[in-house]
Amino acid sequence: VLDELIGKAVLDHYADAVQPGQIHVESHVVLAEDRRGTETVTVYLLVLQEIYSTDGESLTLENGSYIPTAITFSLSTSSGAVTEYWEPSDGSYSDDIRAKFPAAAADEALNDQAYIDALRSACEEQAQKARTSTQG
Repeated sequence: VLDELIGKAVLDHYADAVQPGQIHVESHVVLAEDRRGTETVTVYLLVLQEIYSTDGESLTLENGSYIPTAITFSLSTSSGAVTEYWEPSDGSYSDDIRAKFPAAAADEALNDQAYIDALRSACEEQAQKARTSTQG
């Protein structure tokens, strides 16, 4: 369930960048979780989101980002409302991550190349499935 909430939150966060007819996908890896009782959970992630265009035959990557992200969900509602969607600022990227993330998760977030291939593959697979389903 949390995985689905994360996916929806990421796609919603970037929805304004998506043009009609484009395929928007995301993949993520959870580096740490911080649960506050049964009320809230904050997940510390690496998020890859990509936007593709398609001409029916092929996919073209138009836009995307790969960024450490922290999302806090309120668990007191059945929808798991997002109460915070956090990304580091451009200027103090490393410092921001170290201040926000638990220490071990911050180290992983800053050494993000270990995850990119698997996340990129997952996004490409989702985009191919979405392209195929729109053709059918």
